[in-house]
Amino acid sequence: MIATLITSALSPDTLKFAIKYLARPALYLACILVVIGFHDRKVAEAVKANDAGWERKIAASNAEVAQRQAERAVAAAQLSARLADETARSAALQSELEKANAALPNAAACGLDRDRVRLLREP
Repeated sequence: MIATLITSALSPDTLKFAIKYLARPALYLACILVVIGFHDRKVAEAVKANDAGWERKIAASNAEVAQRQAERAVAAAQLSARLADETARSAALQSELEKANAALPNAAACGLDRDRVRLLREP
């Protein structure tokens, strides 16, 4: 019985059947798998290249933002120093005006006389 199965399995009709219905589809499937693998590799390469491009753009944008922040920090420091100078100058001017006002005669009098009005007009 086994001998008849083996001899019938090796008959030319069985080999034609195996080639026609088993080997060709297996070959087609192998080709499809190779194409799918090739496509997946190309997609992965394209994604990697796209990611690298975006990373370069993001890095350039971050560098530009950092540069602008540094420029604004310098400008803020300059404005802060200018404000401190103006505040000191205003305080000194107020002190001088108060001294000049106190030096005027009739310091205890009410109202504004001519000399006190002149103090107000001075820069």
